[in-house]
Amino acid sequence: MRVGPSILLIRFSSLGDVVLSSVLLDAIRETYPEAELTLVTKASFEGLFRDDPRITRLLLLPAGASVRSLTHPLRGLDFDLVLDAHGSLRSRLLCSLLAPSSLRRIDKSTFDRWLHLQWRVRRPTLEQRQIDRYLALLPEAGADHRPRIHGVHDDPVSDPCLALAPGARHAAKAWRLEAFATVARRWVDAHGGKILLLGTETEALRELRALISLDSEVPIDDGGGVRDLGEVARDLRRSDLLLANDSGLLHLAEAVGTPVVGIFGPTTRAWGYFPWDERSRVVEVPIPCRPCSRNGGRSCRLQHRLCMDLITVDRVLDALEETWSHLRPVALH
Repeated sequence: MRVGPSILLIRFSSLGDVVLSSVLLDAIRETYPEAELTLVTKASFEGLFRDDPRITRLLLLPAGASVRSLTHPLRGLDFDLVLDAHGSLRSRLLCSLLAPSSLRRIDKSTFDRWLHLQWRVRRPTLEQRQIDRYLALLPEAGADHRPRIHGVHDDPVSDPCLALAPGARHAAKAWRLEAFATVARRWVDAHGGKILLLGTETEALRELRALISLDSEVPIDDGGGVRDLGEVARDLRRSDLLLANDSGLLHLAEAVGTPVVGIFGPTTRAWGYFPWDERSRVVEVPIPCRPCSRNGGRSCRLQHRLCMDLITVDRVLDALEETWSHLRPVALH
């Protein structure tokens, strides 16, 4: 016999949002300890949740599959509450097939975001972080929760490790590879230790590896290639801090307890995706053409990319040092 309510949480993609929506897992467990909690997400995110004790049932949507393929495993499950944390056509279709007792859908403030993008009108809704939008789906839980990926444990403290995630979903959000390489060399010169490269193996990652090693012997751990996201999460947990563009790995790092220095160009705080960890830092240039698109996917219409190119190596190193001073206040060598 079922003791608690049956709850379905839906968030299909992308990596950053899937990680941030994990804020609801603790919120649900605290509010409804006996709940049967089903999480639906894409199969590519299985490694983040397969061993998560907060989840009763993990249902995965394979790549290229229709959302209707989920109706069979969901058949017979009468949900008391469905939390649609995606608000997409796909998640709406799934909800329509379930007919739950209660349905709550994320408010994306789409019109307010359009107003800000087109006319720089900033309504109060744009002061919210994305995790606040997720928590609004469960107001009875309160706001004192943070995204967390479960089961990523501490390893013994070793030499300093700076992780680099030079990739971005859109080219406009990617800082210069030469600048990443210079930061890596100067950071190792100052602190010793090693550099961990993260991201899908691409020509850009291979180029960065070569640039870092160009004039010096910098120890590099290779975290590239197609890997289980659970392994990536463990690599991030073993790192002292992460330097990343506005990308999903930035949010994954914070969710496993690793602070970040995030480089933000075409996207801004108003979109809700700035780091939330008090140790993390953002490096940005306050120029009036930001933000220039909803997700940074548009090429610079002014043909100069100043929002990224004006971010200097020295500013990034200063931000890294500020975070580092909170992590290891006593010099290691």
